[in-house]
Amino acid sequence: MKKEYNFENAKRGPVVPAKGKTRITMYLDTDILEDFRERADKTGYGYQTMINEALREYLSKPEAVAKTPVELNRPRRDQFNMIFYTAMPLVYLANLLSLLVHIRHRQQ
Repeated sequence: MKKEYNFENAKRGPVVPAKGKTRITMYLDTDILEDFRERADKTGYGYQTMINEALREYLSKPEAVAKTPVELNRPRRDQFNMIFYTAMPLVYLANLLSLLVHIRHRQQ
C-alpha cells in the first residue's frame, strides 16, 4: 500500500459503468410490485430482471407496441395516473403498466 495517493484526476461514480442499462424512476401499483418480488424470492431471481424480461417479451410482439391502455381496455386502467393519457411520449410507459396489470390478472 502506498503512503500517498494522487486523486487529482479522480472522478466520482461507479468504477465500471453499466452498459446497456438505464436507471429510471417510475411508479408501479403496489400489488404488481409485490407480486414480482414474491416471485423473485421464490425463484432466487431479481424482481427487476423479471420485470425487464416481461417488458422485453411484451415488446417483442409487433401488435403490442401500437396499443395504448385505452385500446387494451384493462379492468384497472382507471387506476393509472392521468399523465399517461395526456402525454404521448409516455405511451410506452403506459404500455408497460398495462402489461403488468395484464400479467397480474392472467395469473389469478
